[in-house]
Amino acid sequence: WFSADTKSGFMLNGQPLKLMGTNRHQDQYPFGIAVPQWVHENDIRLIKDMGANFLRLAHYQQDDEVLRLCDSLGIIVWEEIPVVDIIADNDTFRKNAQSQLTEMIRQHFNHPSVVFWGFMNEVILQALYRIPKEQQPAFFQKTVALANELEQLLKKEDKSRLSVMACHGSDLYNEIGLAGITDVLGWNLYQGWYGDSLNDFEKFTDHQHIISEFGAGSDKRIHSLHPEKFDFSIEYQQKFLEHYLPEIMKRPFIIGAAEWNFIDFNVATRQESMPRTNNKGLVYNNRTPKDVYY
Repeated sequence: WFSADTKSGFMLNGQPLKLMGTNRHQDQYPFGIAVPQWVHENDIRLIKDMGANFLRLAHYQQDDEVLRLCDSLGIIVWEEIPVVDIIADNDTFRKNAQSQLTEMIRQHFNHPSVVFWGFMNEVILQALYRIPKEQQPAFFQKTVALANELEQLLKKEDKSRLSVMACHGSDLYNEIGLAGITDVLGWNLYQGWYGDSLNDFEKFTDHQHIISEFGAGSDKRIHSLHPEKFDFSIEYQQKFLEHYLPEIMKRPFIIGAAEWNFIDFNVATRQESMPRTNNKGLVYNNRTPKDVYY
């Protein structure tokens, strides 16, 4: 049995357990996202060997073999449907989200590794840029309404698991009422990478539950004796994680954290040190471990 609250943190069978692990995308060259079975097996064993006890399957339902491996190796899972960045305000989108959530829960209900069902990730992020400012309050209300519908559906399907969503680092989720809907709230935090300083991380986390994403990019061609944010040096990625991990561990009300991401993965529109690649991985896309893996 398990529970989660801001006083005791995460409890498994009556004992406190800090959930520490990573997020997982699954693409691997030359297969793309349609990977063979051995890729799943290799990934989950690498994650276990790294010392992780927690895995967020971002941002989509993954192969049943992934859940089977997590069952057998003792990795606690957060699985979610791909409602990401912004909702579409129509019945087709709403019904699709409901269908995916229902199917995910029914298909993976009997996997004991699954503790968290998730249904939104950074869902107001793009609304801030793509919706006219005067229309945003009404759009946010519709987003909150959909979240409430999905939460009710989730609890109807499975009262035994914890519901969860992930938010980008903005207090707006609290202000519009989105943050209070699920049992557990995750925060995707990149202070000291995209903006602010490393020390701004702990200022934000002193009021939050779980860190659903944190990470910095690295490029094996880039090294620095004076690493600084967004330089993509191997050394800054290490500096970033060496700052975050102790701050997470010493706060009992943070029930856990998942580094972003397990692999360097493909993103068609990203143009940084490695075009079309998000290189925040703990391992390279070919699964060779980086220094920070250890």
